[in-house]
Formats: sequence, structure tokens, C-alpha cells
Amino acid sequence: MRFVLIGIYLILIMPITGSWWAEGSNILLDPAQVCENRNNKKTKRLAGKLADICKNDTSLMKEIKRGISLGFRECENQFRNNMWNCSWTIKRSMRRILTRDTRETAFVHAITAAGITYAVTKACTMGDLVECSCQNHVKKSVQNFPQGAGVGDVTGLGAGGINGPGPGPGGGKKGGRKGDKNGAGPGRKVNTRNTMLITSYRNVNSNFNYNSLPVPGANKKDVLKTLQGQQKSTAANGGKEGSWEWGGCDDNVIFGFRKSKDFLDARLRKKSDIRTLVKLHNNNAGRLAVKQFMRMECKCHGLSGSCTMRTCWMKMPPFSEVGTRLKEHFDGATKVIARNDGHSFMPDDSSIKLPTKRDLVYTEDSDDFCEPNPKTGSLGTHGRECNITSNGVDGCNLMCCERGQSRKQVEVKKNCKCSFKWCCEVTCSTCIDIKEVYTCK
Repeated sequence: MRFVLIGIYLILIMPITGSWWAEGSNILLDPAQVCENRNNKKTKRLAGKLADICKNDTSLMKEIKRGISLGFRECENQFRNNMWNCSWTIKRSMRRILTRDTRETAFVHAITAAGITYAVTKACTMGDLVECSCQNHVKKSVQNFPQGAGVGDVTGLGAGGINGPGPGPGGGKKGGRKGDKNGAGPGRKVNTRNTMLITSYRNVNSNFNYNSLPVPGANKKDVLKTLQGQQKSTAANGGKEGSWEWGGCDDNVIFGFRKSKDFLDARLRKKSDIRTLVKLHNNNAGRLAVKQFMRMECKCHGLSGSCTMRTCWMKMPPFSEVGTRLKEHFDGATKVIARNDGHSFMPDDSSIKLPTKRDLVYTEDSDDFCEPNPKTGSLGTHGRECNITSNGVDGCNLMCCERGQSRKQVEVKKNCKCSFKWCCEVTCSTCIDIKEVYTCK
């Protein structure tokens, strides 16, 4: 009987990384296990796109690991002042967080999916991966906008859009072909790349003529021809703007998006339980936070610092912006339940609207994170530094869960009385400041 009890105890304390049901979560803490397990007979054999990543793509796997670390570091940055501070270096805590399905779990899945997308895309642009490069400019497919929407609905350019400055071509009051007072109508097609191109151009050229735009849905060449024609006309009339060209090479976010999806979602696609659906949704929301917020960046060319010509390309936003955007979605995350069809979910409160593709969703309520709890992954807030003057989540009242705080004075060394000596040295003295620090009891 004693040996039986010992055996049960060993099973209970055994790390969960070896079990298939937990692999989808722990893959973030040890991504190399995906490829290591392919040689394990007890593990389901890898196949398809995931097997391709593990087969020869050692450089790609390196970027995937870098992307996961990038995501976790940004998670720590975004939650540094929260009761849960995303301490991913404490593996036992993060492992428990990832086996649940809370808001925190949703954010971790989203930010790491975004991190992989970002790191792989950046590696393509820098030429660090042989299987990809930066993305050449090609004609993009068109998409249908909502009822009554034209270019103006996105860019505010007024080519029949709801928010445009003039009536649309279809006779609606504010746009649409046969629209009602809200501009509802059959809708029009527009090239999404062109809307970003036109919006960015409008911001630097006050003489932009909206009426001379090509028809919505025109390809990049037609839009560029119009924009460049306007710039040449402006320059000929004494304007400061010169020629404007689309050049360089875009960040290959399509490749990064695809590889992130292959790595994180490959072993989940055949399952349809609520936890899997939520995880797939949040992974995709993280990738979209990178892909859908590409920005146009330009470089000026010309003599004596003039900007007679600009070369522009599409670039990813700073990853800190991706983290901030996902943090906003974390604050507004939606709790969901499974639908009766078994293949989708809906808000658990009928008064809440359906979450969009960019929203984060979860199924379990979070711990309060006040006290350590090995079952939920909470580390508690004992000993955490707090802000005595703040009424927010970083304030001592909330951070310390009304347990009170301790005050102490610490010495902080910093450079002061710096001076420049010719040539070329800066010398500084070391000053000591006394700082008051408050920590939770």
C-alpha cells in the first residue's frame, strides 16, 4: 500500500509537459519540445506543416523561439504595474496560467502569437531566413466593404463613403448607391493597400485632389499614377512637393503570419471544443494586431536635404504598440460560452455584442492574485513594490489588497555634474539620492 501511495504521489507531482493535452500551452515555455517529441514513440507523430518546420528549418525555429521571448517580455512590460505581472521566468506559475482559460491566458496566447509573427517577419526583411525575403509590391486582391461603404468609409476621402465630405456617386445622402440616410447600399470594392497609400499621401500633401482618384478597386499602379501626377502638377505650379515613388520592399508579414499559424495552430485545427476555439481565436487576434496595422514609411531623397522624391514601403509597427493594443483588448475581453452547434462560441451575457476577430475572449474568471495559489499560478503580491500616491492598479491600496505596506529608504546612485572635455570625453560625478520605497506586506 505504501508503494501505491508513493506512485500516486509521483504521478501527481510529475510535470505536465509530457502530456498531449497540455502540450499546446507548454509549447510556449519550451518550444523546442515540439520537434524533440517527433522522435518520441509515445507522442503523436508530427505531420504536415509542423513537421516541415521541425525537419530542416533550424533557423526558422530559432526565430520562433525569439518571437515567443519577445512576446513574454512585452507581456511583462504591459503588466509590470498590475497584480498579475506576467512573471514568465517562473515557469511553474506560468504553466498553471496556461492550463486555464482566463483573461491572462488569452493575453499570453495573443502576445506570443504576435511575437512569432513579428520576429519571423523581421528575420525575412533582414535576410536571416533563406526561405523568405522582404515582400515585393504586388497587386492585392480587393475586398467588399460593408453596405454603403466606399473609400471614404476607411480613409475619409469622400469617394462615396459614409464619412466622406461630399455625396457619394450613388445618390444616397452620405454615400451608397441607393442608400438610406446612413448611406446603406450595395457597397463597393476597394484595394486595401491603396487606402493606406492614399491616406498617408493625403497627410503630407495638402493640395491632394480627391476627385481625381481612380475608381475604387483600382490596382496600385493606377493609384500611384494619379498621386504622382498630382505631385508633378503641384511642383510645376511652384509647390514644394516633388515626385513620389513606391519603392524598397515591404516587411513580409504574410510569411510571418503563416508560420506563426503553422506553429501554434497546427495541432489544434481538428479539435472543436470551447477551449481550443478560444485559443485559436486569441492566437489569431495577436497575429492581426501586427498584420492589420502595417504603416507606410518613407525616405526623402534630394540635394541639400530637400525632399524632391520620396521612396516608401510598408513596415510593421513597433512591437510596444502591438502590446499596448492587445492590452486594451485584454481590458475589454469578452467571457464566452460554447454554442449548441459545438463549433463556435458566444458571449455568456446576451446583452454583450459578439466579439470581433481582434477581440480577446476567455471562459474562466481570473484569480484575484492577492495570495499565492499553486493551483491557479498566482504568486501573490507580498513584497511587491507599489505607488503610494496612485489610486490605480499600481497603488498600494489595490496592489496590497488592503493588507498595508511597508516604507523604507534606499540609496540610489546616479551620474551628476557632468562636463565635456575636449576632445571627446564626458566626465561625471556620482551622486546619491535617498528614495522612499513602499512594498506590500
